[in-house]
Amino acid sequence: DMPAQVLDTSPDFLLTGHGGAVAYDRPTVERWQAWMDEWQAIFTDIIDQPSPNLGMDPRWVEFYPYKVRVAPGAQLSFRLKVKNHEPESRVGHVRFRSAAGVLLSLAEAALVVPGGGSAEIELQVTFPPAAPPYGWTILADVTWNGQYLGEIAEAIAYL
Repeated sequence: DMPAQVLDTSPDFLLTGHGGAVAYDRPTVERWQAWMDEWQAIFTDIIDQPSPNLGMDPRWVEFYPYKVRVAPGAQLSFRLKVKNHEPESRVGHVRFRSAAGVLLSLAEAALVVPGGGSAEIELQVTFPPAAPPYGWTILADVTWNGQYLGEIAEAIAYL
């Protein structure tokens, strides 16, 4: 929706991350909007999901924080955020996993996410007193609306 926002605003300049400041040119932004609409239609057609955002949004299931520095023996709270891009409520089931010695407050959890809404699961994690040289990974193994999706979200705890 970025081109639509630019068209609605009609700024004097666009500050881009690729070409610096450029003067606003309505016909150019209208072509950009048409290009984006075409790509949205293409991706909607080829992504085999009820909502194309299930295939396009890499963070519809994500840990917060994603990456955090920890000390051996520390206890931290993570939240697993789940966004439902579909118009109807959906059921999710999550199994949490981590390396040996990491204690998780939940082994698994179920949640109902309202259509167009989001939900969260809080997870307490206690890390072992002896640390491996690489840190730890916490995984969310997800089944969404009866379809197994695998380990699609992770959190990283490092020294």
